[in-house]
Amino acid sequence: NFLEASFSFGIDLQSSTAMNDAVSVMCKESLEKAIATEGQQIVSNLILALVGELPCYRIACNQGSIAGLFYKLYCLCPTLLMDWIKVSLISVPEGAKSMLISSFTPEASRNEFFDSIERFAFACERTQKIGSSNS
Repeated sequence: NFLEASFSFGIDLQSSTAMNDAVSVMCKESLEKAIATEGQQIVSNLILALVGELPCYRIACNQGSIAGLFYKLYCLCPTLLMDWIKVSLISVPEGAKSMLISSFTPEASRNEFFDSIERFAFACERTQKIGSSNS
């Protein structure tokens, strides 16, 4: 919940016309620095949770979910997020990988996006179960 609230602070990292008062500028710079510094690790851990390698408690819900974090990160810094996601998906099967990447479109509503994240997690869970039953 803390991360999702931080990412929804109301700062548009992509806009050059964002508020220019000193507090807003300081908040924007701090958030940009934190996202740039820790973003890859956060995204990697979120992907690991979705594919079943780390505990995953809330995939998609109104507050404090993995889908919510991805949605807000995509609104704040879509290019960085997509770079981080591609790095984190190296070991994910191609079908699931393309399913997740195609979820990130500006046209998708929040609900459509959340549904896509849930479908990705389900596909990864199913692939993991099939793989473990073949071993």
